[in-house]
Amino acid sequence: MTIAYIPVVVGQLISVMEAQQSRAWKVQTSNPIARFRAYASISIPAFFRSFQAAEAMAAAMMSRGFGYDIDHRTELEPTKFDWRDWMMTIIFATFLVGGFLLGFLGILQYTLTMHLLGFR
Repeated sequence: MTIAYIPVVVGQLISVMEAQQSRAWKVQTSNPIARFRAYASISIPAFFRSFQAAEAMAAAMMSRGFGYDIDHRTELEPTKFDWRDWMMTIIFATFLVGGFLLGFLGILQYTLTMHLLGFR
């Protein structure tokens, strides 16, 4: 990955240098402090651009499962369907079936929803 990343960094550095040259960037000076300041205007944006590119590359590798070993996978807390989940499933299914039956038999009419939506 490091060798493949070098052209990305070089391209970003060239892009930043061209942007600074369009703003009349000058580095030809005999004063070493002025030369250091001139190169700071290139190195800081190039560093942040390469850091953003590395973050994007890491996110892409993570989303594609780079380095995923199916034989040695682990979970912090495996998900299980316990008794509380079964109870809530039964309660919701009872309400669903009861609502359909009461509506089908004509005991309940769903006019409240129609009034809230603006239909009369």
